[in-house]
Amino acid sequence: MNKIVATSDGSASVYSTQFGEQYHSKHGAWSESVYVFIEMGLLQKIHRPQLRIFEMGFGTGLNLLLTLKYLPLMCQLYYETIDKFPLSNSDCLNYAEFLTSQDRPLFEKLHLLDWNQEVVLNEQTIVKKVKTDIYDHRTSQIFDVVYFDAFSPRTQPECWSRAIFDKLYQSMEDDGILVTYCAKGSIKRLLAKVGFEIETLPGPLYKREMIRATKIQTD
Repeated sequence: MNKIVATSDGSASVYSTQFGEQYHSKHGAWSESVYVFIEMGLLQKIHRPQLRIFEMGFGTGLNLLLTLKYLPLMCQLYYETIDKFPLSNSDCLNYAEFLTSQDRPLFEKLHLLDWNQEVVLNEQTIVKKVKTDIYDHRTSQIFDVVYFDAFSPRTQPECWSRAIFDKLYQSMEDDGILVTYCAKGSIKRLLAKVGFEIETLPGPLYKREMIRATKIQTD
């Protein structure tokens, strides 16, 4: 059974008893996600009138919530996210406390969206939550940004493989970016072999580094 845990910035996270790992940094779930996926990912492409984002691991729904919070009004969003083991109950996650009263119902709404179909969230956003793993996932979309938020290579080494990164590379636009909290040298080398250009960026909170990988434009 999963356990709700508090992190240092006051936001909640989840400890997975199945994988023996926490979904977010103990130093701050909200802060980590804002830095890694929003500041280093979404905001790098925010000038575009349309954005297509793929998320590896829906988890608590925090990355989707933050994406909607930071998305400019003039930007159209297609957001596809996968999770083979969705949380059964999000009631104890306190992310609504970080939102304005007007936006607070949004978090619950995201968890109530139907799985395995495209849902028009509003006139600006389409969300598709797919209950599957990355191996079986198929998509017709080509993405501008990938949030790679799987459990760590130690816990889920099969998710950090050449085959998976090849698959993601093929589903991305030229100049598309993949961001992840991980900064292991072996992962950087693997991403480079696939064809990504690697940036080692300062990490969130007490983590020294993180990775941003860009799909190099092809002729």
